[in-house]
Amino acid sequence: MWRIQMFGALQAEFGRYRIERFATKKASVLLVYLALHVGSLFPREELATLLWPDADEETGRHNLRMALSTLRKLFRIPSISTESLFIANRDYVGLRKQAVVTDVAEFDALLAEAQATKEAGRLELLSRAVSLYQGDLLPGFYEDFILLERQRLADKWQQALRELIVLLQKQEAFGQATEYAYRVLAYDPLDESVQYLLLQLLAAQGQHERALQRYQEIERLFQEQLQSSPPDSLQKLAEDIKKQLAGSSFSAPPLRALAPTTTAPLSNTLPLYLTSFFGREQELQIALEQLQPDRQAVRLVSITGPGGVGKTRFAVEIAHLLRQVYSEQIAFVPLAELSRKDQLVEAILAVLKVPSDTSLMVEERLRLVLSNRKLLLVLDNFEQMEEACALFLRQLLEWHANLRLLVTSRRRLNLEIEHEIPLSPLQVPDQPVNQDQLLECAAIQTFLERAKRKRPDFTLTERNAEAVRLLCHRLDGLPLAIELAAAWVPVMSPSQMLPRLEHRFELLVNRQRDTVQRHRTLKETVSWSYQMLPENLQKLLRSLSVFRGGWTTEAATWVCGKEAVEGLLTLLDHSLVASYPAGAEMQRWRMLETIREFAYEQLSPEERTTLCHRHALYYDGLLEQAKADGSPGVPRWMPIIEMERENIRAAVEWCLTGSEPQLGVRIGKASDAFWRGLGYRLERLHWRELAFQRMADLPPDLQATVLENVAITGRPDAIALLERALEIYRALDDKSGIGGVFDLMAQFYTDNAQHDRAIELYQRALELRKQIGDKENYRITLANLTGHYTALGRYHESLPQLALCLRLNEEHNDAGTEAVLRRAIGEIKRQQGALTEAYEQLSTAQRIFEIRGEHTQIIRNLYALALVEAMRGDYESALAWMEQQQRLIREIAKRSQSRVNFRLRLELLWQMGRWEEFAEVYREAREQQQASIDSVTPVDQFSLLFAQAMLAEREGREEVMVELLQEMSKISQDTETVVWDEVARAKTLQGMLLWRLGHTDAAREAILHSMALCDRSGLLPEQERLLRRMGQQLVKLGRYEEAHPLLATAETLRITGGWVIPPIERGDYDQAIQRLREALGLTSVSLKSANMPQEDWREVWHRLPALLE
Repeated sequence: MWRIQMFGALQAEFGRYRIERFATKKASVLLVYLALHVGSLFPREELATLLWPDADEETGRHNLRMALSTLRKLFRIPSISTESLFIANRDYVGLRKQAVVTDVAEFDALLAEAQATKEAGRLELLSRAVSLYQGDLLPGFYEDFILLERQRLADKWQQALRELIVLLQKQEAFGQATEYAYRVLAYDPLDESVQYLLLQLLAAQGQHERALQRYQEIERLFQEQLQSSPPDSLQKLAEDIKKQLAGSSFSAPPLRALAPTTTAPLSNTLPLYLTSFFGREQELQIALEQLQPDRQAVRLVSITGPGGVGKTRFAVEIAHLLRQVYSEQIAFVPLAELSRKDQLVEAILAVLKVPSDTSLMVEERLRLVLSNRKLLLVLDNFEQMEEACALFLRQLLEWHANLRLLVTSRRRLNLEIEHEIPLSPLQVPDQPVNQDQLLECAAIQTFLERAKRKRPDFTLTERNAEAVRLLCHRLDGLPLAIELAAAWVPVMSPSQMLPRLEHRFELLVNRQRDTVQRHRTLKETVSWSYQMLPENLQKLLRSLSVFRGGWTTEAATWVCGKEAVEGLLTLLDHSLVASYPAGAEMQRWRMLETIREFAYEQLSPEERTTLCHRHALYYDGLLEQAKADGSPGVPRWMPIIEMERENIRAAVEWCLTGSEPQLGVRIGKASDAFWRGLGYRLERLHWRELAFQRMADLPPDLQATVLENVAITGRPDAIALLERALEIYRALDDKSGIGGVFDLMAQFYTDNAQHDRAIELYQRALELRKQIGDKENYRITLANLTGHYTALGRYHESLPQLALCLRLNEEHNDAGTEAVLRRAIGEIKRQQGALTEAYEQLSTAQRIFEIRGEHTQIIRNLYALALVEAMRGDYESALAWMEQQQRLIREIAKRSQSRVNFRLRLELLWQMGRWEEFAEVYREAREQQQASIDSVTPVDQFSLLFAQAMLAEREGREEVMVELLQEMSKISQDTETVVWDEVARAKTLQGMLLWRLGHTDAAREAILHSMALCDRSGLLPEQERLLRRMGQQLVKLGRYEEAHPLLATAETLRITGGWVIPPIERGDYDQAIQRLREALGLTSVSLKSANMPQEDWREVWHRLPALLE
């Protein structure tokens, strides 16, 4: 049976199987709601409204299905057959009563049983109930129904404790009663009746002095909280205790058996925050486990992290949680304004309310005070304390076995006994996510709550969600920075704040009067850490600020000097830098952008120039190393260069906007091939634009290089730019450069359908390459020419050329080129129906692309692989390839701000007849097309028109379908960048539809066009489709004898080629074959019958136009 615990934390257990983390916050809230009402069934609409009140009904039900599916998977125990925990049908959802117990239900049941039990048995039942209360109900959850239930249960728990105190007092078990009294007062220190009982209990145990000390704390508490004196009853009781202490009588119950005595708790010195605490669940769990009183191995826990990360708030949250569970005393000692050991001792004594005693040294007084206390000291802001203070903490722990320390500091204490919990900034998604996911992020929750305090009507909406995410992300997830930004919500929207982050220190200022000075501005927070560093480390921090997005130890040493290695370790101790693994053998360093920007501002102009130049030279050298390794080194270098993307961009920007434009062009050009392979389109555009603006400052050869690179960005004046580059190369007599320009020009003429001109330029480039013996570029130009033939559908010319390119490539061992060539061969073979050969070529290409990490190439290759599997009928594998492709597409679209390609999804969903999904994807693709009409390629246009035509056919709008297919035909005539088997298929469908509608001449024209494409490119699968579709139409017309050879020939081609009929076309085909068999009396498995004339399939093929009569 499952056991669900909700007191203290949410977790579920089944024997030794435990669940402590849940996939999403909404899923855990759903579980909680059902667990609080075990055995009840709730309508799905009610649950959807409860959890997603702002969503429409359809979205709400969908979200509920996803959350329920997540929970079911989570509660499925591997290899164990258990009764399902969840009851879920079409209308209702609940938890099965026989399959689960909860601590809340047990708590309520024990209290109810105690109420119905006589006093003798009530003590045990109440004790069991109180032991279940391991903390407030579901800390960290803030839903209304949970808040109400939390208060109800807390009230019942306190009432149970009060009853226990009275029962134990009657039994004269004063020690245990005293412990329970302290627990009640830790939760509600102003409870007069329990304060009265506590004084009575202490006096009854002969602890009159402690009782009077407690009364003094009561007086202070009432004065601070209520500005009044304690009630008369408490005052009178205190007077009676004083008399007893002086020797007078005191009417207290006689003491029979004493429980072990404890020191009276301190008054609550923990800061009280009026804002909510979000996130940090994992760190809280670690801290609470380490600080359990029975864990003697852990006595010093340090909370470290950069300024503004929330160390103090985190420590206070831990302390409050510990107070709810344990009777241990906790004292909070602020140290922000202190630095010496004697000041530290005085601060602790002051918090412990120790009276002044000049007869003893302060350290001796502290030793005496701590000697009989079980105490947790929270020492806040320890970073500026002198070195001797850390050693003094160790001494304290050696002297006092019952003392434990929780220390917050921006730097490590570097003590052997220290157990460090480093706090990182709050996590913010790197990429856009849906609103529900965003609301589960602690950083977003912090921003929203703080913003609502300034503007109560502020909420997260579809319109502002992405701006809020970006804002929190660019603020590094630092809680202090987020709070400071949220304060601007009344006068500025999140999207308006984003550009102001270019000067974040001007924006992030706190004007609240009750804020400590070092947190008034973000700049002061960072400056506090900076000023604590010695000069050599300040210099190193400034030097490291020229890096962007992280760096390696080698890079830091090269740019900042050999002393950087040791300095990095010290900065790590101060929480100013962080280290993290990058791959199996590489360690990288990073700095929060907030700290980096501050340090960069501290650089003098001379320092900045020197360091930025060294930084650029280092990354120039890194790219030169990568280039020297050639193609075999690409797999190793690709991830390295990707990790250094921000550094390379910064180096290029500094060079091209400053005094080193030649170095900037060199770095930009060297990095370009990597950005192309990784899909970073914007990086490629960025350096070209900057370089083009500095043309006048470049020597002729680099001017030509820039002109070539700018031309290929798709500018309308591309040919004119290439003509300028050609003039420069001719003036320099650079035949290699001239050949390169011819190659690029040919590509542009190809795009403009000037094929003869393109072929001429390719051939001229090949001649130049041959003259100068440039074998490497010769094979590249030859591959480009071959690609041109392929784009024209002239596969009989391109296949031999591709084979030649492969042989030439063997000399250079260029794996990248090999993969591109094999993919081209595989794509042609797929269209021609040679599926086995196609799959072999594409699989080899896929392995190479994956090893090299060339994401854009992988996407294109996956398209062909998925279609091969679909043609074989293995749609499960096809969908798997598609999912892999879509993940990569979306990743690249996010990083490059480019469009998402839907072609493969549309193709497979259509083939499988999954119309609802097909229509949904089409709408999504259409919306994207309308949003970015200028960047839609002919291939994408063709694909969308085909999808629209198929939807029109499904809806019976045949005339619309004809128009759409005609528009597709026009696209294929205007450009040669479409896929030819898809063009042939569209012409086939157009011809069949026109024939069915009675437009015979137009149908013949479309069919002849399709046949010409198939004959030119050897598209056997499309030839089979045309034979089959015409055969089916003849069957519908009752022309069985004419249909038979067409369908039999199509069957033979299909069986020989190993491809299948797509599911979307299978139904009509099966019906046609059934009618044909019945009409002609065919009984054999094969459609080929013995009395059919033996003729080559091409003879049947060429009869097709005549059958349209």
